[in-house]
Amino acid sequence: MMIRFLVFSFFFIYNLISSQIIAGEYSPIESKCKLNLKISSNNHYIFSINKKKKMEGIVKISKEDEGLYLNFDHIGVSFDNDTIYMQNSGNAMNPYIHFKECDDMYIHLAKKINLENMYSAISNKKKSTHFTDSQIENLLISEPITKNNVDMYNNLAYHLSCTKNGNQQAINILTQVTNKFPERVVAYLNLADNYWNLGEKEKAVKNYNMYISLMKSQKKDLSRIPQSVWERIK
Repeated sequence: MMIRFLVFSFFFIYNLISSQIIAGEYSPIESKCKLNLKISSNNHYIFSINKKKKMEGIVKISKEDEGLYLNFDHIGVSFDNDTIYMQNSGNAMNPYIHFKECDDMYIHLAKKINLENMYSAISNKKKSTHFTDSQIENLLISEPITKNNVDMYNNLAYHLSCTKNGNQQAINILTQVTNKFPERVVAYLNLADNYWNLGEKEKAVKNYNMYISLMKSQKKDLSRIPQSVWERIK
């Protein structure tokens, strides 16, 4: 009896946690398809195209070695790192199509995420966290950089630069930061470091020089300039 209770408790907690992980709104990555998906915390889902409901129901969740497997009625998909991987159509040997409005054979749906949640996730997990370019682009559109959130964006860019292949994403954010706040000293240092890590030394040196110039014009303590900056601009 106790073993049965423990097994039941395990699966209950597992499904509860999984439901919280997958809950959210999803949109396509690098696709012209206007397919969107919303999953509630009770596992109720709605697929829609151009805001028109296409199908809804209760998603079933199961565990795979490399992540979660989700079953939307007759559509099975993989879930990993806040992204849903779906094969939308088959081939000559196995012809089928789930959403005829979409020409793509494969559709990737990324969870929409706000700035605070993204920063929290990456600052806690750091190198193990990954966000797609589309997620970063959508974030910058949905939550433009302002004086109220520029610190968090700057910190987000720093943490992105510590992840695998995160330098270009950090550059995309920091470029917008410097465009909107051209007097923000530390942004130029971070921008230069990311260019340097990508091997774009000319752009790196340009931003290092801008960083030094602003440090001087704003009468900041020049001793705080990292030694690596002086070495890289020689």
